[in-house]
Amino acid sequence: MMGKFKNRIMFISLVIIGILLAGYVGISCKNSEEEYLTEADFETMEKIDIHCHVNTKRPAFMEQAVADNFRILTINTDAPIGVTIEEQRELAVFQREAFPNHLAFLTSFSMEGWGTAEWLDYTFAYLNESFEMGTIGVKVWKNIGMVEQDQDGRFIMIDDPKFDPVFSYLEEIKIPVCGHLGEPRNC
Repeated sequence: MMGKFKNRIMFISLVIIGILLAGYVGISCKNSEEEYLTEADFETMEKIDIHCHVNTKRPAFMEQAVADNFRILTINTDAPIGVTIEEQRELAVFQREAFPNHLAFLTSFSMEGWGTAEWLDYTFAYLNESFEMGTIGVKVWKNIGMVEQDQDGRFIMIDDPKFDPVFSYLEEIKIPVCGHLGEPRNC
């Protein structure tokens, strides 16, 4: 039951993240009299990319996004990409400060130290710092369910009761959660 509830919450939260981002960056829709877009509309049409990883201080990507009338949601993940979640958050904050009306970000949390009281304390502290820095949501990545294992070698699944305090807290303070929790077998 709790797993179905969390799946529903994550789906609804992804929709809410899109709505929040649209509100955050002030995007409006065309009216019904203007049903079809053409190539000529590209420059003036406001656009949102809700899945980017802007993990750099270089401005070129965001400058092009602004020139092309895009708003960007950059997403931090607990992935082995060579950039820690702390560094990803720092880069997201840097880019948001440089492009305040064009970029928002989702934070994530680390699985390092999973199952210990320290993990839960660190996770709450990290998330709260992220909220203070302006994140609009939290991303849960596929390392949960596909990579991370408990002390007995079993995959840690998203419906593990040890996550309940985190998800209950996020629900209580109305923070959207985006989940990318599975892949085809060959991934």
